[in-house]
Amino acid sequence: MKNSQIKKLFFGCLLLPLFLIFTVSVFAYEQPSHKILVLHSYHQGLDWSDNVSRGIQEIMSAHDEEVELFYEYLDTKRYTDSLYFSRIERFYRERLQQNQFDLIITVDDDALKFLLDNREEIYKNIPVVFCGINQQIDERVINDGMITGITERPDFKATIDIMEKLHPGSGLIYVVNDLYTTTAKINRMMLDALPENYRNKLHFIDNVSFDELAEEVARINSPDLILMLTFNKDKNQEFISYKEESRLVAENAKVPVYSSWEFFLNRGIVGGKLIRGIDHGKEAALMGLRILHGEKTSEIPIKEDLQGLYMFDQNLLKKYNIDKNKLPAEAWIINKPMNFYSLNKTTIVVVLLVMVVAFVIILVLSRSVQRRKKAEKLLLLKQEHLTLAFKQQRLMAEIVTYLNSTNDFTQVIDKVLNAITGSTHVGKVGLYSFTEDDKIGQIIGSMTSEKGEGIEEMDSSRTEAMQNIITRILKNETIVSPDLSELSEGERQFFENRGIRSVMLIPIKVVDKINGMAGFAFQEPHVWEKDEQRLLLTLVRVIANAWERNFQMNQFLSMEKQHAEAVRVMERTSRLASIGVITGGITHEINQPLNAIKITTDTVLRRMRREGTETGSYIVRKLEAISKGTERIDEIVSHMRNYWVNPVPDSDELQMVDLNTIVKNALDLLRRQIRNHGIVATQKLAAGELYLKGNKIQIEQVVINLVVNSIHALDEVEREKKEINVRTVKKEKQIELILEDNGAGIESSIGEQLFDPFYSTKKSKGGTGLGLAIVKTFVTKMNGDIRYENREGDGVRFVITFTKDTENESTGS
Repeated sequence: MKNSQIKKLFFGCLLLPLFLIFTVSVFAYEQPSHKILVLHSYHQGLDWSDNVSRGIQEIMSAHDEEVELFYEYLDTKRYTDSLYFSRIERFYRERLQQNQFDLIITVDDDALKFLLDNREEIYKNIPVVFCGINQQIDERVINDGMITGITERPDFKATIDIMEKLHPGSGLIYVVNDLYTTTAKINRMMLDALPENYRNKLHFIDNVSFDELAEEVARINSPDLILMLTFNKDKNQEFISYKEESRLVAENAKVPVYSSWEFFLNRGIVGGKLIRGIDHGKEAALMGLRILHGEKTSEIPIKEDLQGLYMFDQNLLKKYNIDKNKLPAEAWIINKPMNFYSLNKTTIVVVLLVMVVAFVIILVLSRSVQRRKKAEKLLLLKQEHLTLAFKQQRLMAEIVTYLNSTNDFTQVIDKVLNAITGSTHVGKVGLYSFTEDDKIGQIIGSMTSEKGEGIEEMDSSRTEAMQNIITRILKNETIVSPDLSELSEGERQFFENRGIRSVMLIPIKVVDKINGMAGFAFQEPHVWEKDEQRLLLTLVRVIANAWERNFQMNQFLSMEKQHAEAVRVMERTSRLASIGVITGGITHEINQPLNAIKITTDTVLRRMRREGTETGSYIVRKLEAISKGTERIDEIVSHMRNYWVNPVPDSDELQMVDLNTIVKNALDLLRRQIRNHGIVATQKLAAGELYLKGNKIQIEQVVINLVVNSIHALDEVEREKKEINVRTVKKEKQIELILEDNGAGIESSIGEQLFDPFYSTKKSKGGTGLGLAIVKTFVTKMNGDIRYENREGDGVRFVITFTKDTENESTGS
């Protein structure tokens, strides 16, 4: 019997009940999708770069994160001239500005340097995690506050120590390392920084061609050793990969070769204390996840102790007769020989267990044979029960597997229904949802699985008979009818019309509420046995549990989204409050020099007039212009101070205010912004003064919010002439404030949601959804009314109606 068949038999017969007992539900919460840029210094296909990418992907997959990874490669291992750097910098500056990323992971020094050089122009506020950094940490990294990561510090000293320990009496150590690539230069600096007793043992093979490198390596004899580092460019500026380098050295070396990077392992090196690119990728991904989950980048320290692992190749240890007892206790060894037991451990264990089971069965059967005549009928009955129980357990395991294989059980409900009809003798199985107020109920709707027919939508029309059945189910009543005789005439006719002669209907209870029912049916009368009923009740409870898990998960995600939105609004509100404080300080500082200019100008004018200077002279006219200009500046500053600094009275403290004056002041504040957006603003105000009982600052805020909304709407359309028109209209008992633009208008499906808090059509562009909610609140507090309508052609019109203060109008106050 083959191994796979043995395993299936063993797990099917013995471990399936244990699996069912200890199965646990696995919850996976849907995360918001994140965009992550992985910027490599070198090229795709280079072992180090590919290993780092693999580490990042493994972490993201293991944590079930919904992320979109973008990979870019600077290719600086193969191209190092300044012209290439200027071109690649211009190319990536234009290319990377096309996407908005939530996180950037840089790999090796050149990628981090590129990002720092272009930090101000590309993704200034995006958090960054670096890895594979050999050089000293740039001062800009320390000062940035949004950059952290992992440094790459090959432990050359540890590798040299283990080389000498494994080869007592060794001679020189020949170091294969080029002079041109960034990594090789840093390697040389680190080796030169070793103590003198280490440096004296080193002999460098660097400024040679690849052919000369092969010749140099071939000339090295025992007891000398080789330390292979990074030799990617020769003196002719030709490039080879790490794979080609290791092949060139391994094919020509007659002495043991060691290294400090794991990608050389299994390619000709004995081993060493090796840095692994996959470890750097994993660590960088873990740091990135902490940032995406809300932890501040500045609170995640730079990691400097990821120095590698002792790793060795068993084949080369044996080739050079190296004593494994001298290896560090924590060393990893690859290519270990495996004995018969190790190679066939699973098969041996399974066969032994099967033999034990077979032996037990033989004993049982032997005793059964002796008593067969007395217990034949009883054994047949028990066999039938065991067979049924086994089938039920297998069915339960299959359904539990389906429901636990996804965080959204609605995706597998069709498989569940088909499994029930396929593994039991039930002719038809159906699910019916009573509610559509949640996503799960909408997806389920009503569906059935008929033996041999697959999934189909059930007729969900609520006839009187169907409504009676639903009413009974909503009372948490299970309906069991072997031949429909217990049902009313209408209910019986309902099922008979669908070819059903026996039913069992079970409520599906979710969070203490009956959300639907499960139905099991036969085309002929059928006696529902107790074991069968227990099985179906258990299946329905399993389905209900999965439904409840999904419901709770959706509730949790909804609350998380609302919480995040509330935090964002609080932050923006805090920034607006800070603007008010800053404005107060600015207006105070402006007033002092402004008053000095005004006083000086007026003093000079009075003196010149006393001295007889002509009124229309050039100097007098210019001084008068300066005086009027300072008065205008003073008015604007006062207006800003009133708007930002003066406290807003409570809604109960309403005063008599002139609507026309407030509209003029608000438009004055926005005049420059309107002009900068290429918009023509016109105001047509009713004659005289329009008094109403209200709050000056709040009405001004209403006008500003509506005008700013119009500015944003006009930015989204192409118009030869963009217009905003503001009018006030005096009626017999009312005053109307009308604002209209010729933008794109508002979709009719939005309706009154437009005034709901946090509802915004511009959330992707930073909208909070509070502007029009505030407008609605202020207008309502002043006993006013606001409505909107799309204009014929293009644009929207907002109409605000206030009650006119006829008493003040008659008195002219």
